[in-house]
Amino acid sequence: MRKLNGKTLWVVIAGIFMLGIISSAVWFLNSEINETSRVISEASISLAMLREKEREFEESSANLKKFSLEIANLNKAFLSEETFVDLLRLFEDLARSAGVKFKAQSAKVPTASDDKASLSFELEGEKESLVRFFILLDRMPYSGIADNINWSQQGKEPDNIKVNANYIIFNYVK
Repeated sequence: MRKLNGKTLWVVIAGIFMLGIISSAVWFLNSEINETSRVISEASISLAMLREKEREFEESSANLKKFSLEIANLNKAFLSEETFVDLLRLFEDLARSAGVKFKAQSAKVPTASDDKASLSFELEGEKESLVRFFILLDRMPYSGIADNINWSQQGKEPDNIKVNANYIIFNYVK
């Protein structure tokens, strides 16, 4: 076997040391590259999800604009405390159009979820005018039904009739 001199030994030790340093550097760079790749991959997934959400948001915004008229019409079809006065005005207008006298007696706004909104009213007029009022009432935008209708003749004139009724409103929202 050959004898190693001092210089060769130092070259071998330096070579092993350099190989260790290079191996450590390669391992460190490889782990950094893997970590960076993982972060980039997660960011790409997040970016793709964000773009999908952005596309869905734009589509939803477009649909809101597209259906805004229908949404407004639906909102108008439901009655609330704020629009209850509009219902009274509508009843007055219907009575005026039909040629009968209208007098609101009481209104009930639901307090519990199973309660129904209602409006009690009194009408006075001729038979044909009263029938015309109830036909117009059936065509108004609020969903409901006339209930507890009481017809009675006023005075000696057979055409002068007084009606007490209750209108139950189905499309009332709190």
